[in-house]
Amino acid sequence: MCPFVVPNSNQTVVGLPIARVFPESVGMGVGFSVWVNANFDQTKIALERKTGRLLKQCEVGDNMRTCSLDLGEKKTIVLMAEDNPKSTTTLIGCYYFYEK
Repeated sequence: MCPFVVPNSNQTVVGLPIARVFPESVGMGVGFSVWVNANFDQTKIALERKTGRLLKQCEVGDNMRTCSLDLGEKKTIVLMAEDNPKSTTTLIGCYYFYEK
């Protein structure tokens, strides 16, 4: 089985074009991840507009930029992208953490 799905038509999430969808869990979280064709800053702004909340838990390290937003108990949205100004894709993950 393919570890990800590429949409066969133009699809968007928070108004950004989807590159790939990963419908599996990661680590201790169940959910899905979507790679969008937009840089980190564009994705962060689009997600903040859509949720009406600022992503304040942001870090830069190990050549990665990340932000997260707690939506409720054990429910989290995560952004992740390469810390490179030329990077053109960003991962958006929506997870329910069953262990912390």
